[in-house]
Amino acid sequence: MNDIVAIFNNFLTQYGSVDIAEAEFKKMLHEDDELHTLYRDWCHEVGSTEKTGFADYAEEYLDRQDDVWEALNDYDDDRF
Repeated sequence: MNDIVAIFNNFLTQYGSVDIAEAEFKKMLHEDDELHTLYRDWCHEVGSTEKTGFADYAEEYLDRQDDVWEALNDYDDDRF
């Protein structure tokens, strides 16, 4: 399942916008049956629907990125 997560991360970093990344990912799903199967299996495993799976992951991904920045800011605040 790490393969699909790596693909999600690639789309998110490549496009820099969740909406564009999701649109491009879904376009690719229609062109690649193997990717679609991988995505369907991942959605089933994590309890998401195929309609919202990418967006659900993107939201969690962005939340984790925010947590990293907050931790770094907390570290900087402690130094002064």
